[in-house]
Amino acid sequence: MKMITLRELCDKTGVTRRVIQGYENYSLISSVGKNERGHLLYEELVIETVKELQFYNRIGIRRRELKTFLALEQEERNKILREKQKALKKQKENIEKLLEKLELL
Repeated sequence: MKMITLRELCDKTGVTRRVIQGYENYSLISSVGKNERGHLLYEELVIETVKELQFYNRIGIRRRELKTFLALEQEERNKILREKQKALKKQKENIEKLLEKLELL
């Protein structure tokens, strides 16, 4: 398994070190050790995990809720995701109305 440093993980996922530390604090990811320079190492597979966590965060699932969310049965997670989808569609409609009003100015 290929290992990457914290900096590489941040670069490949587009998140900050603080975000990664937050995920570690909530036990969503963990490092597998340190290299000879003392830099934290992660399995390369963590890249996809971080991207998935970021997706959930962007749709409105807070960091502190992620562990509970991920522990749910798939059916229950799908229900929550459908609710998030409805909320995002409503938000999109509201933004489109605002844009229409701005175009009239």
